[in-house]
Amino acid sequence: MIVGKREGGDRVAFDGGPMILPFPKVKRVCNKTLIRALKERVRFCEWCGVPHWKTAWPLDPHHIKSRGAGGGDTLDNLVMLCRPCHDDAQTYKIHKAALLAITGPRVQDPVWRQIEASTACMGGEKP
Repeated sequence: MIVGKREGGDRVAFDGGPMILPFPKVKRVCNKTLIRALKERVRFCEWCGVPHWKTAWPLDPHHIKSRGAGGGDTLDNLVMLCRPCHDDAQTYKIHKAALLAITGPRVQDPVWRQIEASTACMGGEKP
């Protein structure tokens, strides 16, 4: 049996004929409490500024540095984006440095630091 990987993330097994075997989905957000706090406090796309009630999509948390690349669920690594801006960030149409500039003031805010400290992940799990 030969196992390869398709573009969509599925494994393809060849043993007389192709068979699709799904990869197990990796948990993308470990600190759901911090994400919930961001969603409650950030009511607009942090890139384009559109309020969440004026979009057809909910605001999505975006990891500036992906979890696969070692980025975590931290205030300096998360921005709330509308779906079109999230798609642009995923395809690098919005530069990471520009997104980091958004998170800078929030990281300095003592209220946000307290929220982050109270919701910190330990070893990839919620406390």
